[in-house]
Amino acid sequence: MAESKSARHGILWGTIDTFVRQGVQFVIGIVLARLLSPEEFGILGILTIFLSLSDLLIESGFSQALIRKNKISNEEYSTVFYFNLGVSFILYFLIFFSSDFFEVYFRVEGLAMMLKVFMLKIIISSFYFTQSVMLTKSLDFKIFTKITFFSSVISGGLGIILAYNNYGAWSLIWQSLSATLLIAILVNFFRFWKPNFIFRWIEINNLYKVSSYLLFTSILGRFANEMNTFIIGRYFSPETLGFYTRANSLKNLPSQTFNTILSKVSLPILSNKQDDPDELQKMYKKLFSTSFFISSFVMLLLISISDDLILVLLGEKWRGTIILFQYLSIIGIFYPLNALNNNLIIARGKTRLTFKLALFKFFTTIPVLIIGVLTNINNLIIGLVIISIFHTLIYCYFSGRIINYKLIEQLTEMFRNIWFLILICIMLNFINLSNMSNWSSLIIKSSIFIILTILFSMILKNEIFILFKKYLIKFYISRF
Repeated sequence: MAESKSARHGILWGTIDTFVRQGVQFVIGIVLARLLSPEEFGILGILTIFLSLSDLLIESGFSQALIRKNKISNEEYSTVFYFNLGVSFILYFLIFFSSDFFEVYFRVEGLAMMLKVFMLKIIISSFYFTQSVMLTKSLDFKIFTKITFFSSVISGGLGIILAYNNYGAWSLIWQSLSATLLIAILVNFFRFWKPNFIFRWIEINNLYKVSSYLLFTSILGRFANEMNTFIIGRYFSPETLGFYTRANSLKNLPSQTFNTILSKVSLPILSNKQDDPDELQKMYKKLFSTSFFISSFVMLLLISISDDLILVLLGEKWRGTIILFQYLSIIGIFYPLNALNNNLIIARGKTRLTFKLALFKFFTTIPVLIIGVLTNINNLIIGLVIISIFHTLIYCYFSGRIINYKLIEQLTEMFRNIWFLILICIMLNFINLSNMSNWSSLIIKSSIFIILTILFSMILKNEIFILFKKYLIKFYISRF
């Protein structure tokens, strides 16, 4: 009972942590977007490529392996700490001495010095990696939530002050670097841990045996995601990359937040049902329908109001973000399904299949990027939308085979739940409210979308709508 209560408490604070972090970053990002240009955000997008890939190589899948392991000695923690620290120094100096090459490659003046400063993050983050794993294992997300909130606010304030004083892209660099430094200091203050002076290669080998397929899957997935930014940064202008990164971050706010929460919840739920095929199928279908309906509702609503939303939040200089945001939001619809399918496969112990699917995803994305480079940014993004839908169908097919849930049944369920949402979205995109202010248009379109969704759900007796209605009634009764 105590263990179940601790798990619920951990999931609650994990969810709060996700919302707090994303919310604070969103508000700060809006203010900075008002002060800075798309080109300056494009430079940050280039820098983030190196940080993202470096973090993955330093982490090496050890966090997942350590979290899954029941008992971990201080010697194991110490070994991982020294390994991560050593790899972070090696990667930093490799990037440090090759920074001039990347400045020439991306054709951005001053990029070399920016890389040298920005990539100090990978060394700093190594000093709180072990403690973050400890906090996750104990489901103690409360401390981390407070730390990330405080560090985000302070570093965000610093970034805004620097941007206001015309520091340009450097304001984004110092904001990000100061956030990492604050987290490292606060984590070590609240969860002080001293490593032993010991390093055992056998511990590294044992952890790789546990997490090798998951690690390679993560590497392929991260490379596939970062290839987009790498290609756009090289073959298109920094301004175009700025539009892309801003559109992608706006899309990620709702989709990745929901995706993160679903990932935390679905894996333990599906794992607990893995020995009962009927219950596993029943639970998967419920999660499948609910998550797809919620993600479709949110992302199609955003597509419907995207022009007004972006102009209200970011201003006229970010108009080039609108069409990219609309395309990327279609990809965001399928994020929860991909997370759910991946967790189902992992829950059944088929980690080798996740690696094969990631390999397939990686190599089938390359032709899309090549076609995009040879044509234009819009064709590249459209290609990514098409290939993303195709990848989702592949994942649905293989996960469906595991629980005897055919792809055609899944497609039928998808269409049955969201056809009216698509219809409302199309209708709103034909409504012309150009004679109104962006604020008025935003409010009217949002209201129409929400009201029509409720009406259609009531008329069609949508199961998910009925489920939400029951939970809301229960919540209301319990409060009053």
